[in-house]
Amino acid sequence: MSNPSTSPRINARCFPRFLCPLSTTLVPLWYSPRLYQHNHRLGRWHPEGPAQRVLWMDGPAGVGKSAVAQSCAEILVKKGCLAASVFFSRPNRRQDHKRLFPSLSYQIATKCEPFAEIVDLRIRKDPTLITKAIHEQFQELLVRPLQQLQKLEVQKMTDELQDGIRRRARELEELRDELDRKQRALNKANQSSEHKGSSTRKGGNLKLSSIQFLEDLQSDGQKRLEQLQDDELGQLRAAGKDYAEGRVIIVDGLDECDDVEAQTAFVDIITASVQNQTTSLRWIFTSRPERHIVTTFAKDNVCSLTFHVNLPVSRKTDHEILLFLAHEMTKIRQHFGLPSSWPSEVEYAGLVDLSDGLFIYSATATRFIGDRNSLAGPVNRLQTVLALASKSIGKASAERPLAALDVFYSLILQNVPSAIIPSLQKILLLHESSGNALDHGVGKAIRISNILKLSEVQFRNSCAYLHSVLHVTPEHELKFYHASFMDFMQDPMRSEKFSVYAAIGDLRAELLEYLGRLNAPGAGGNVSVELTWPFISSYKIELLLYRNLIQALFFVCQSGPTLEPKIVKALSEFSFSRVALQWGIWSTGLIVYPKEIRQRVPIEFNDKIIRAPSGIYEQFRLRKSVAKGDVYILGSGENRALLLQPHKNPIFQQSWVLCPYPTLQQSL
Repeated sequence: MSNPSTSPRINARCFPRFLCPLSTTLVPLWYSPRLYQHNHRLGRWHPEGPAQRVLWMDGPAGVGKSAVAQSCAEILVKKGCLAASVFFSRPNRRQDHKRLFPSLSYQIATKCEPFAEIVDLRIRKDPTLITKAIHEQFQELLVRPLQQLQKLEVQKMTDELQDGIRRRARELEELRDELDRKQRALNKANQSSEHKGSSTRKGGNLKLSSIQFLEDLQSDGQKRLEQLQDDELGQLRAAGKDYAEGRVIIVDGLDECDDVEAQTAFVDIITASVQNQTTSLRWIFTSRPERHIVTTFAKDNVCSLTFHVNLPVSRKTDHEILLFLAHEMTKIRQHFGLPSSWPSEVEYAGLVDLSDGLFIYSATATRFIGDRNSLAGPVNRLQTVLALASKSIGKASAERPLAALDVFYSLILQNVPSAIIPSLQKILLLHESSGNALDHGVGKAIRISNILKLSEVQFRNSCAYLHSVLHVTPEHELKFYHASFMDFMQDPMRSEKFSVYAAIGDLRAELLEYLGRLNAPGAGGNVSVELTWPFISSYKIELLLYRNLIQALFFVCQSGPTLEPKIVKALSEFSFSRVALQWGIWSTGLIVYPKEIRQRVPIEFNDKIIRAPSGIYEQFRLRKSVAKGDVYILGSGENRALLLQPHKNPIFQQSWVLCPYPTLQQSL
């Protein structure tokens, strides 16, 4: 990170906090040796002009794309060539496509003060720039500021050139004055020698040679001025290459961005800029080979500008995996005081075979073996991992390249006490329920604990069993080492009984029961939420947790399998009207997908749980609300409330607000 005392000052008002997290954290460097396998190919990427200014590196999950991207970033930082980097991460909630270009602009602004001043002024004039459509963000936050910066640099060089020419012109004028003075002195000397009547020929030669010398001196001065102009013009042309020339932007995990259309749009927008040479930046993308991304990069106008590197699952990486394992196992051996003969060569070979070309496997395995909280110890845990060899045989295929990893993830979960599994499933479910944009500075671990009524000790003890795949940060956030674990947990075909959706029915019932007690008529108008993990917040704590409970309820109702009959009945009787009254003080919205909820509710209950306005009378009654945005009606009878999505919400496309159902008098 740059020194705060020397970094350009960035106006926090122009770059709100929620726009920057995409790029503040690089992924853990688990398997950087993968960089060396493809170093010779990456070294050939030296684009001149628009040709192949984009590098696309693709490969399946776990092959080391993010590690290569981070290694490239570190190398570019040392060379002073890294303009910015963004590491999308779906499980860690760094996936908002609206934040990519603001985040890149912010990073460049921290490194280039003139750019910071340009962007700061532009956002002051139009604060909506950071929430516009992504193609407008690209133009307004990157392209035009870089072009304006280039013009400023050219103007600066022009001014310096003109100053230099004027300075040299003055020097030449002084030289001419000196020439005239010496000419007069020479004429006087020659006249004096002619009066003496001797050495006439010598004096004539002196006159001729002196005049020639002075003329050569004047000519040399003119040549020096012309050379100066040529040098300055050359510098001016060099300045035209601008700040962006030779600098690289890295976008890792493109496929983990939250919007499929945005993923392809990013590629189209950037390659169009490269083709039109609106900026001279170079770009590195990494992604899984998802069909829509492959199709986009295969287009003629994109392919011709792209340098492609594929990272396949290959046993050719066995040597790099062995080097990584040796490094990590040495650290484990030294920590536990084990003999230098551990692990044996045979055990190393077994781990390499199990990894089967996947660096993520070896990385997860070493964390599992070295777990300091395990009573089994590293020797026994190593044998447990090696015993997977018989279970993994025959499972891997082209259709299931992560089959061996699935077996290992199952092993990790099998080592969790059965009584803890439901809590872990609910923790992982709630982690997916919302992002961090509306957390008011409260870590997700704290919010989840209070929703599930777990103390800090209980929460940490539960997560400790998943030490191999995630950790709780000092900021009380859950961080996953790799997206493949949550992919596994959200796919019942792969995780089977360990799937997070195995606990979603119980979680739905618990949330409804908890909110039912809070909304009970005897509870009064105040929300009283029990704090099991106390914390300090600038916002009212009870209402903050109440909001998280509501968000969690919507999430579990719009995710997973069809709603269970008892949940349908409870929702049909749920007092959404009381929730709306409590919600009235909130200016921020909920992330809701009404159509997803309706798909999970039996048709006969749709009208009692969630529906669109129906009938002329109701449409007339709700006309004021409908004019503000899209509207759904939650509940029925006295339990009704409105779910309103204001038009053109630029930050969250699925941001909704709960509002009381208007009375007849309010409708008139």
